Amino acid sequence: MLSSGLLNTARAQGNPAATSWSSPEGPLHANYSPQTQITVNNVAGISPRWVFPIPSAPGLYSGTGAEGVHITPLIIDGIIYFVTNWARLFAISATDGHVIWFQDLPLNTTVLLHFALLANGLPLAGAENPAVGAGPAGHYHEILYTTGIRNQPLIWVPGNDYHVFAYNALTGDLVINVQILNLETQKKFAGNFGSYDQETPSIVFDEKDGILIFGAGTSEAVNAGRGFFQGYDVNSDPPKLLWTQFMIPPQDGSDPNWDINSVASMDYAWMEANGVDAINLKALTATQLHDMLYGDWGNFGFNGTHSSAGAGVGWGGSWEYDDTTGLAYVATGQPAPDFNATTRPGPNLWTDAIWAMNPTTGRIVWATQTTAHDLWDYDCSWGVVTGNVQVSGATHHAVFKGCKNGILYALDASTGQPLWALVPPGTRYSPSVHSPTNGKILLDPTSKTDMTKPDEFYPATTGYQTPGGTGAIESDFAFDQSTNTIFLAGYNDGGKINIFDVGPKTYNGCKLNTPGTYAYSVTCGWGASIGADNYPGGSGLNTTIYGINSNTGKVVWRYDIPTLAFRGGVTASSGVVYVPLIDGTIKLLRESDGSLIASRLVGAPMVTQPAIGADANGNVVIVQPAGTASFFGPNNPGFIMAFNAPSSASTSTTVATTTLLTSTLVTSTIITPVTGIDPSLFYSTAAVAVIFVIVAGFLAVRRRKPAT
Repeated sequence: MLSSGLLNTARAQGNPAATSWSSPEGPLHANYSPQTQITVNNVAGISPRWVFPIPSAPGLYSGTGAEGVHITPLIIDGIIYFVTNWARLFAISATDGHVIWFQDLPLNTTVLLHFALLANGLPLAGAENPAVGAGPAGHYHEILYTTGIRNQPLIWVPGNDYHVFAYNALTGDLVINVQILNLETQKKFAGNFGSYDQETPSIVFDEKDGILIFGAGTSEAVNAGRGFFQGYDVNSDPPKLLWTQFMIPPQDGSDPNWDINSVASMDYAWMEANGVDAINLKALTATQLHDMLYGDWGNFGFNGTHSSAGAGVGWGGSWEYDDTTGLAYVATGQPAPDFNATTRPGPNLWTDAIWAMNPTTGRIVWATQTTAHDLWDYDCSWGVVTGNVQVSGATHHAVFKGCKNGILYALDASTGQPLWALVPPGTRYSPSVHSPTNGKILLDPTSKTDMTKPDEFYPATTGYQTPGGTGAIESDFAFDQSTNTIFLAGYNDGGKINIFDVGPKTYNGCKLNTPGTYAYSVTCGWGASIGADNYPGGSGLNTTIYGINSNTGKVVWRYDIPTLAFRGGVTASSGVVYVPLIDGTIKLLRESDGSLIASRLVGAPMVTQPAIGADANGNVVIVQPAGTASFFGPNNPGFIMAFNAPSSASTSTTVATTTLLTSTLVTSTIITPVTGIDPSLFYSTAAVAVIFVIVAGFLAVRRRKPAT
């Protein structure tokens, strides 16, 4: 039986973009809502409406660090959707937080643990100590909504076992269940001599043609596989594979012309020398192109069985399909191993790149590499945004993309031609992040010295890196097309590392964070070394929020946040920039000048931006996940909190307390004006009255068992 709340819900009416938040980055993936109920003039008066505590991770996930929610929820027609890091998909009411339905993703635990244990070069939740081994923790950053596929509203979740699931948004019924990659199929990809990992894959839709584009991630170590994108016709039952597009050459060095042929197949191709100086690869002579790209990657350290270098796609935020150009805009990850490039000489195309793809054929129309021969883990993670800009009097449809090298790019959406590139003025670059050839930041792909440099400190083997391994832009930015302003969080975070040797060899253990120590672990496979003893970071922390003119790439204003790093993203709406921080506060800034309007205490750390949408009655709510200070995944269950628009009346705050089998709804009336939340509100019910209990499967919760 459906929830009575769902059956009796009146759909929120009006402009769908103003009432819905249809991806983790909102309408058009721009982290912007055009709603007008909560504005710069009244946002200081927002108050908490309800709190939904996240249940603790059960069973297989218990004790692995797979707690809480690591994704911005969706808000569609008054219903909020989110997935926990322990693979439970929730649909709850935006009105009061009661559960409408939930589903446990029917993951293949054998495949899940395989990718977690054998291909995890980056310590994620459950694997902070490689000697312990990786756990099944999710790192969920992707959940999407469609209405034009299979003639029904669908919530899409790519599982971290390489399933892609689609659920009916209203009933919770499982509609599509396809496993794209498993233990056997990964062996069948041409030229792949590495493996894939359990980080959540990324997807994007050409909804008009019913095409899903899927991207496979790899570890950040010597065992990284050959990253690829695939297109699927998801109107077919089962979904039909249309094409496969690899992002790097075969991992045995058997095709030294791969880069050259790749460039030849595109309409436009670019590389950014030193991060900001564009090289038009299509304008080079055959000799110049050969000198730069022939034999790129060497032989990947191939030992006849396994490669010792690879790369996967970008992650963290949504890619974009654009109706104006009919192209999908995706991004790629860094070359692996992260910090030792001995087994991967050359610019390492097409890592750290932005691609424009034809969804029907998989053809790359244009590509731009942002960091050649990356030695620092500066992938192009997180979201892609499109919009219009005026440059030199001409209108361009543009792609905006930030990468971990700390640079924000504006590229022509049809050609990839660089329009501008911004290095935020507050970003610090250590000497190790400069070219030995010309002294500029990053490296020069025209320099053989730069392109064969083994590591950032060479000939030394130790030093300090900033931006660290998490980069200087490791979050989603917001874009307000109405004011032509981008709102970006840049931050500084550096640390000392020691460079370690990498393959080709057979490893029988991992090097841990203490230099020179070893411990056997199945995590190592044939070598899970990332080329260093740790992930550089943890010192020199600070964050700056920038307001940037999207036409010129010039900084209009900045708001400095000392001593804190940043992760997740910012949201903008009606003159306000919402900045969630790991100190448990949300800063409310004016879009126009970056001045502080107010600071609201949420009571727990936040590493993802809020969603803004309407409940079933058309009342706008701000929905914010919270509860973790861990960079890679929550350490405690945390909660989802909704804020109300300001009201002169007393405010009733609802706390929906859930367990695995029951959902309890309690309310507390707050008479005095609210400027923040006491953390005790989330964990104690001694001072509030229990109004009613909803038993799952009886009145309000429709619980369905996974399909078998």
